[in-house]
Amino acid sequence: MIPGPAEAGAASREASIENAELGLPIPKGARLRLLKRLVAQLSRPFMYRQIALNRALLAELAKLDQRIDLVQRQAFTREHEALAGIRDELIALGEQVHSALHGREQSESRIRQAQVDLLIAELRRSLPAPPDPQLLAQLPSPVDNLYAALEAAFRGSRELIRERAREYLDDVLVLPRHRRVLDVGCGRGEWLEVLKEAGVDAYGIDLNPSFVEDDVARGLDVRLTDAFQHLAELPEQSLSAVTAFQLVEHVSVDALIELIDLSARALAPGGLLLLETPNPDNLVVGASTFYIDPGHTRPLNPFFLEFLVGARGFTDIELRYKHPADAMLARPHGQAPWAADLLPVIEALNDRIFGPRDYAVLGRRA
Repeated sequence: MIPGPAEAGAASREASIENAELGLPIPKGARLRLLKRLVAQLSRPFMYRQIALNRALLAELAKLDQRIDLVQRQAFTREHEALAGIRDELIALGEQVHSALHGREQSESRIRQAQVDLLIAELRRSLPAPPDPQLLAQLPSPVDNLYAALEAAFRGSRELIRERAREYLDDVLVLPRHRRVLDVGCGRGEWLEVLKEAGVDAYGIDLNPSFVEDDVARGLDVRLTDAFQHLAELPEQSLSAVTAFQLVEHVSVDALIELIDLSARALAPGGLLLLETPNPDNLVVGASTFYIDPGHTRPLNPFFLEFLVGARGFTDIELRYKHPADAMLARPHGQAPWAADLLPVIEALNDRIFGPRDYAVLGRRA
């Protein structure tokens, strides 16, 4: 029977031991195995130490990982607490602002109510005599407060109107700076704010007390007065520009001619007259949105207003179309067989429905 590998190895080891005891030569393979056993016995203490060291290192690494995780959690907690504190501060600030605005509104409302109460008391004392017309004129009109809300709802945000007004800034910056700019019917004062930021000496007039109060509160020079009376009282050639945004559509043609003539009187030679108004060539404006404002009398055709300014002695007349719709109908592809027939229709719709919603007439005092 042939012995297996394990039996052969055991026999070889026994033979090697016997040879070593008798002083006989040890076989080469047995000699190597003995050397390996000797090295293993000698290195075993070092191996145990290395294993212990490795275990200690792993334990320290685990502790370090826990510390890093703890530091990260603490940092996240501090950041979250800081953000929560900022959020609470913003909420508190918002509440303070809201409270201040609400308090201001209440204060203004109470002041107006007190003024009305005083006027009513004075009117009662005058009975049975007819009421004083001057006292009646001081009574606040519900249309004034309503008109401010109407502009906020339909004309656009203050920033939008400011951006539109900036389009005319270059026309004013070239004028002499030693004369003032007058904005007639200044409303919420967006154009005056643009002029003030540009360093232009300007002021406004308006008949709406709500607008005037708000404008003055924002640091603008605005006066509650009638435009025709104010222009007539100004010294001749004392202004560098007269501007009127969304105003001329509120007056009759006779009043419009008077406004242009009074502006020409107050303007210095080379002075600017700027009139912006809704564009009735836009069918949506001319047939619908123009009549949202109950103070509008009639739309003014651009060519008529351009003619009228020139007919009253102004020169260098310029007609500018402004503020088209943001989106228009897409033009048909040129290779389509029906493109040539459809293109004029698309262009007409874009021009008459999505085209400029306002226009301005600019003229120079001769």
